[in-house]
Amino acid sequence: MKHSIAYLAQYIALNTILDTLQAVGQPLSYGKVAGLIGLQARSSTFFEMLGDTMDEDHAAKRPLRCSFVVRHKSGRPGPAYFERASNLGYVIPDPDRFHDRQLAQTP
Repeated sequence: MKHSIAYLAQYIALNTILDTLQAVGQPLSYGKVAGLIGLQARSSTFFEMLGDTMDEDHAAKRPLRCSFVVRHKSGRPGPAYFERASNLGYVIPDPDRFHDRQLAQTP
């Protein structure tokens, strides 16, 4: 799939943010992360990018860096995160525990 230069620039910025959040061990809300790359939190482009990072991390056998992007109120990712992880083959009997394990892993 071809993407615009703007998309690629935002995607690179998102990856940098995810690397930073993982390095410092600090989650950040969807709204804040999306805003940092110039998107709205509910943007389909933003969620496409987060999904793409999950695919790449899984393929590279890395922890899912997008685990550090969470809902402001709950401090947890939304349902699409767990659905995508399940589609990638992760077994998730307890979503909170799965999320905690992803947060605790280091590359």
